[in-house]
Amino acid sequence: MNRILFSAIVLAASLARPPAVMASQDRAQNDMIIAMPSSARCAVPADGAGLSPESPITTDILELYFDAEGFHEQGAQQDYHCRWVQLSGHYRNVHYWHYRGRLYPDLSSFYYPGYSFQGEPKVWVENFVELNLPRYEIEGAEIAVVGQFYDLCRAADEAEAASGQEWINMGGPCHYGNLNGLMLRDVRIVERQSDTELRMRGEANRQTLGTLSNVPDVHPELPEIREAFGNWIEAAQTSEEALLAHFLDEEDLAEALADENDWSSFLTGANSPLLSLDLTSPNRATAYFVEREAFSELIAGDYDYVGVIACVCRLDDCRDAWPLFEADTIFFHRDYVCHRIDWDDDTGWSAWN
Repeated sequence: MNRILFSAIVLAASLARPPAVMASQDRAQNDMIIAMPSSARCAVPADGAGLSPESPITTDILELYFDAEGFHEQGAQQDYHCRWVQLSGHYRNVHYWHYRGRLYPDLSSFYYPGYSFQGEPKVWVENFVELNLPRYEIEGAEIAVVGQFYDLCRAADEAEAASGQEWINMGGPCHYGNLNGLMLRDVRIVERQSDTELRMRGEANRQTLGTLSNVPDVHPELPEIREAFGNWIEAAQTSEEALLAHFLDEEDLAEALADENDWSSFLTGANSPLLSLDLTSPNRATAYFVEREAFSELIAGDYDYVGVIACVCRLDDCRDAWPLFEADTIFFHRDYVCHRIDWDDDTGWSAWN
C-alpha cells in the first residue's frame, strides 16, 4: 500500500462543470483535488528479488524507465516498483523540493534528452542514507548506487483512484508527466566510477555544441560585472552569513545557516574552493559568459533579462576547461567556480539581484 506525502497544502475546490460533462460521469460530482505529490512510501513485495538493500536487483536506468513507460501506457506490470535496485548513472545535484539529485543513464542523455515527450530517462535521488554525505564532491561523476525504486506517479494515480476524487497535479515531478516521477529513496553509494567530474569540454566546441557565448572583453559593462563578482567571492571568503544576508530575509537566512549540507555551506566552509582565491593576482583567470540566445540583448544594452555568468579558474590554465553549458556552471568547483551576475535598474550589476 502506498502512502502519498505532500510538501504543500492540498486544496479541495468544488468546480462547476457543464451539465453534459457531469451527465457523462459515472459518479456524482466530487471535489477536484489540486495535488502536489512529492513522495510516497510503499511496502517491499513479499517475495521475489530486490527485497532488501543487501540483495538488490542489478539493473539500469533505461530498464527502469521503459518498464515504467510500459505500465503507464499499457498497464503492464512493473517488475521493479518498490524493490531495491542497484544501478549506475551520471549524477547531478538538484535544489528542487526536497530531492537531492538526479541520475542519468550517461553523460549524453543529460545534455540531449528526448527519449519521450513525458521526460528524459532519469531517476530522482530523493534522499541519501548518509545525511552528511559531501554530495558536491560527486557532482558530474559516474556513480553506482543502491536504493529503493518506486514510481511516484503510479502511487499518485493509485491514491487518486482510492480517493474517488479527481486529482490535478499542479506541482512536483508528476506535473511534468508520468515518467518524471521515477524515484530512488534511501540511497547508498556503492562506488564512484569516475575520478573526475564528467562534462563536455573544449573551447573548439563552444560554437557548435555549447550554449554559452563569451562576453566581449571590450564590453562597457564588464568592469562593473567583474567588481560584482569580486564582491561575491569576498563575501564567500568572509562567512556564510555574509554570502546570504544580502538577499534573504531573517527567517530564510536562519534556515539556510542551519543547513550544513547546502551549496552555500560548501562555498564558505573549511574546504571551500573559494578560500584560497586571490582575484587581485594577475595569474588568476576569470571568464564571463552569456546564454547565446541573450547575446544580442547584451550587446544592445538591454540588460533586464540578461544574466552574465562569471567564472573564476582554479587551474593553471582553463582555456579548454571553461564551461560550455549553463548547467555546467552550477555546483562544479574542481576546475572553476561560477556565479550569475544580474542587472537591476536600482542597484546595477550584482550577485544578489
